[in-house]
Amino acid sequence: MTDKTPMTETQATVGARFQHFEDGRLRVDIRFDNPSDKQAFVFNRLWTLDDKSALVVDPRQAYSWLRKPATLVLRAGHAPMPGDRTVTFRNTPHATPVAPGARLEWTVELPAPLREYNFYFEPPGDSEPADVTATGLLVEMVWFEALPELKTRPSMVFDGAVDIFSPVVVPWLLRAASAVFPCSLPVLMRTDDFTRP
Repeated sequence: MTDKTPMTETQATVGARFQHFEDGRLRVDIRFDNPSDKQAFVFNRLWTLDDKSALVVDPRQAYSWLRKPATLVLRAGHAPMPGDRTVTFRNTPHATPVAPGARLEWTVELPAPLREYNFYFEPPGDSEPADVTATGLLVEMVWFEALPELKTRPSMVFDGAVDIFSPVVVPWLLRAASAVFPCSLPVLMRTDDFTRP
C-alpha cells in the first residue's frame, strides 16, 4: 500500500511547551483547540505491535523526522508512508474525540536519545546514524471532523480514545502545526533511505 493523498492545512490552534532534561529525555506539553462546529477526532494515540502481533502503546509516542534546515518535527498522527516501498497495512493511530470549540491537552515524553522514527521501518543493522543538532522544534498533528457515516469502537489500548474502523478517513484528513520553537536538541539522523515528508 502506498499513499499519496495530501492532507489539507487548517487554521486549528496548536500550542506546545517543551523541556529537555539532562538525561536526554524530551517532554512536550501539547494543546489543540478544535476550530470546528463539529466534533473533532485527533489521531494522537500511537500504537505498535509486540512480538505476538498484539496492539500495544508505542513507547515513542510521536513520529519524528528532521526537516531542512534543522527542524525536528514531532507528529501526532499517521506516520509518513515509505516513499520507496509498499506496506501490507496502514497504521492508523487511535483518536481522541474533541467537542466543538473545546481544547485537548496531553503530554508526550520521548526517551533518550532523540532520533528520527517511523513505525513502518527500522534502520538496517549496518546503518549508523549521524549526530546533528536541531535548532527548531515543530509539533504537527493529524485530525478530521466527524462524518455522518463514522463508525468507531472504544480503543483496547488507550482510555478515552476510539478506534475508527469505518469509513476510510484518508480523504478527509486535516493537518495542523505549531509555530517553530527555537531550541538546541541533539538528534540521531537516519542515514539510510528514510522517508521524510
